Amino acid sequence: MSILRNKTLITVSLGHFATDLCASFMPLVWPVLSGPLSMNYGMIGLASTIYTAASSVTQPIFGYLGDRSHSRRWAALGLAFAAIFVGLIGFVDSYPMLIAVVIMLGMGVSAFHP
Repeated sequence: MSILRNKTLITVSLGHFATDLCASFMPLVWPVLSGPLSMNYGMIGLASTIYTAASSVTQPIFGYLGDRSHSRRWAALGLAFAAIFVGLIGFVDSYPMLIAVVIMLGMGVSAFHP
């Protein structure tokens, strides 16, 4: 069987690419947001740490939930969450709102991986 004919493998691979792209996208966003939100290096570092923590700490929780229910549903919801909250980063107008969006983005990426 050719790998290119396996639609499930291609779909999961593209979804994984998209969620990992969200993680790689964040360092590109910081210089753009630092001016309008008056962020210093400490605030940028804290936001990055919160994103990483939200993504890492919640992954076992979503893994447990995925084992108990349909893991495909969690993967689809995680990808949708990540896409929505990456898009919302452009509309953030305060640092607390940025932190909330970053947490939700991290949780979306986390929900996809198990």
